[in-house]
Amino acid sequence: MRSRRGDPVRGSSRSDEAAPRAPLAGKRVAVTRPAEQAASLSAELEARGAYVISCPTIRLAEPESWAPLDRALARLEEYDWVVFTSANGARFTLRRMAELGSDVAVLRTRSVGAVGPGTAAALAERAIPVTFVARAEGSIPLAESLAPVRGRSIAMIRSDRADPVAAGVLERRGARNVDDVVAYRTVPASPGEAALLELRDGIDGLTFTSPSTVRGFLDGGPEWRRWAESSIVATLGPTTTAAAREEGLVVHEASEKTMVALVDALEHGLARRAAEERDAHGRAR
Repeated sequence: MRSRRGDPVRGSSRSDEAAPRAPLAGKRVAVTRPAEQAASLSAELEARGAYVISCPTIRLAEPESWAPLDRALARLEEYDWVVFTSANGARFTLRRMAELGSDVAVLRTRSVGAVGPGTAAALAERAIPVTFVARAEGSIPLAESLAPVRGRSIAMIRSDRADPVAAGVLERRGARNVDDVVAYRTVPASPGEAALLELRDGIDGLTFTSPSTVRGFLDGGPEWRRWAESSIVATLGPTTTAAAREEGLVVHEASEKTMVALVDALEHGLARRAAEERDAHGRAR
C-alpha cells in the first residue's frame, strides 16, 4: 500500500510504472485479512497490478484463559485424536506449546485431524503428520466424517467462533470423551483512519477470507455496506461465501482455498463487470 497522495510502492497499479497488460491494473482492492496474515494475498494482487488497500476488520487474540488449552496439552498422550479446526488453531497451539516448553513430538504419536489443506499445511510446517483431512469446510463436517470415533478420546481445538456443536456430534457418534478447547479468539479490529480515507477514494474489489471478515467490514455501518454492495466481492471458502450472501452481497467464490484462486475469482468478476459495461455502452449508442 502507498500513501494516498505520495509515491507508490511495490507495484501499485495507480502508478505510471504499472505493467500495461497487468490484469488488475488500475483496480483498487481492499484486503480485510488480519494484517499479520495479509502478505501473500497482497503480494498476489500487486503482482497483477492492483492497488492494495490494507483494511483489516478482525485480529486474532489469545483465549480469555489459557487454562483449558494448557490442561489439554498436559495430557496429549491420553488422546486418541487431536483435531484442529483451523490453521490459526494449529499455530496458536504450537506457539503455546513452545511457551510451555512442551515437546511437539508428542503430537506425532497421536492421530491428528484437520479441517482443510491449509490446516494440514500449518501442521506439516512442524513435521506433524495429519491422519485425516476433512474434505468439507467447517468443524461440523469434520466431526461427522472423522473415523474411527467410537470409544476414542478426542481433543477438538478451535477458535471461539467455531461451532461448539461439533463436540456433541462426536459424542453422539460414540466418542468416549471429547474436550472442546478454545485456542484463540477472533475479535473486531478498526481498520484505522488511513484505510477509511482510501476507501472513500473508491474501491473496485473487496476480498473476504472468513465469515468474521465479512461481519467486521459490514459492522462499520451504512457507508461500509455501500462500498461492499458496489464492489466486486471475492470470497474464500463456502462458509465465507454463505456469510456474505446472507448479508445480501453478490460474490465470486474462489475455486479452491488459496490466495491465487481468490485473486482469480476477483479478476474474473471484474472482467465480467467490464464486459457488461461495454455491452451496455454499446447498446446505448
